[in-house]
Amino acid sequence: MVGINIMSELETKKKSVLFVCIHNSARSQMAEAFLKDLSNNFKVDSAGISPGELNKLVVKSLKEIKIDISNNKTKSVESLLLNKSEYDFFIFVCSESQGQKCPIIPYKTTKIYWDIEDPSTLKGNENEKIIQIRKIRDKIKGKVHEFIATYSAKKN
Repeated sequence: MVGINIMSELETKKKSVLFVCIHNSARSQMAEAFLKDLSNNFKVDSAGISPGELNKLVVKSLKEIKIDISNNKTKSVESLLLNKSEYDFFIFVCSESQGQKCPIIPYKTTKIYWDIEDPSTLKGNENEKIIQIRKIRDKIKGKVHEFIATYSAKKN
């Protein structure tokens, strides 16, 4: 029983992060997967302002680097807020103007804007798109590394 109490206590001390994009179909899913893969210091979720369908080319690009999100479901920010979920950080991987469409967050949180290109707007055939998605994927991974380096050490 003591082990369970210690784990619960450790879990509650972790900072929580919500990655937000328009449809929770690509960028926020990648960011969530990277943070989960690269650090155990955060509780992490992702959601969309208006959830859509998981982007199959994003799933493919992550499988190339041994991360499988194929069973992930898209979620809405609103549904998480209605479930009384609270996050220390809201990281918007869309533009700040798109992030303004997010429902009102009813508590104090740190908002961060990364402004990452939306894979759903890419032009070209599947091969051309996957090449561009790999660049977006790698950019998100770099931003997650920066976030970990900045906020893992901070004890608020």
